[in-house]
Amino acid sequence: MKKILFIIGSLRKESFNKKLAEEVEQMLSGRATVEYLDYSDVPLMNQDIEFPAPEAVKRVREKVAEADALWIFSPEYNYSYPGHLKNLIDWLSRPLIAGDRQTPLAINGKKVALSGAGGASATAKCREKLTELLTLPFIRAEVMTEPQTGIQLNMEAWTEGRMMLTEAQRSSLKRQVDAFIDYISDLHITKKETTNISDLFQVLDLLDNMKIQYWLDGGWGVDALYGKQTRTHRDIDIDFDAQYHDELLTLLQKKGYLIETDCYPNRIELHSEKLGYIDIHPFVLNSDGTSKQADLNGGWYEFQPDFFGTAVLEGRTIPCISLKAQKVFHTGYELRDKDIHDLAILERI
Repeated sequence: MKKILFIIGSLRKESFNKKLAEEVEQMLSGRATVEYLDYSDVPLMNQDIEFPAPEAVKRVREKVAEADALWIFSPEYNYSYPGHLKNLIDWLSRPLIAGDRQTPLAINGKKVALSGAGGASATAKCREKLTELLTLPFIRAEVMTEPQTGIQLNMEAWTEGRMMLTEAQRSSLKRQVDAFIDYISDLHITKKETTNISDLFQVLDLLDNMKIQYWLDGGWGVDALYGKQTRTHRDIDIDFDAQYHDELLTLLQKKGYLIETDCYPNRIELHSEKLGYIDIHPFVLNSDGTSKQADLNGGWYEFQPDFFGTAVLEGRTIPCISLKAQKVFHTGYELRDKDIHDLAILERI
């Protein structure tokens, strides 16, 4: 059987998330072995004591390395994760030897499930930010993004310390248990459903080497304008000079991308097992700086020269859709949660 290491995001003895973990442990009985990680003695991350690593840090690294998978149960603190949980992950993300970024870390490639019990938001923001953190290019954990379980605690939990799960909540946990057992199975092939900044830069390297004109669009384009990653991104949106359509498509397919959705000449979505999703949008460029993109009804979207610019993300200058264009592109349809997030980011710029 697989060994799953439970990490509780609350250090409180009677933690609701510890009780939630115990519910899951019962559901896993006979299907996986469970161990709880004790990290209460891990010191605050401090480079003065990093090498050699403190004994508590060595112990948690060994426990993580020995496990086949991790399951994190965490409350939400101020729309994010608790500081002590972040501190644990900070230690797990640090190199084992000073300056050595080549030796794999215990958490690299580790499959992770996320659940949480809390207030009205049912820990949604905590789980979102944990996913973003754990999938950073130097951590590279494999988070099961769906299904996850968020529990809105009953009133008795707050007033009497008694957490009582509804049948619907138990059913959600059971679905997550079944899905995670499949996710960590040796027979399971994980499809990459998110892109990180390393994926983005590898795609941009391909485009730069082709020496074609392109602009970063979509959610990554918003984050480039803002100067840092603010959320998890499913795909990488690229607007590019349409005259290079065949050349770009051929190159992407040689790099392992397969076409998933073909709406040419409007857009084509491709997926790579290594780099995830990319959505390419051919733009016809005019000599006066304007451009146009085919719509799905045989017409055209037309864009002015000020719809295009550059931004800097992690020290790299990137051609991208302008702030003005991003605001225009976020109109005319029913906004999803990620669109509302992106618009809030755009308003801060």
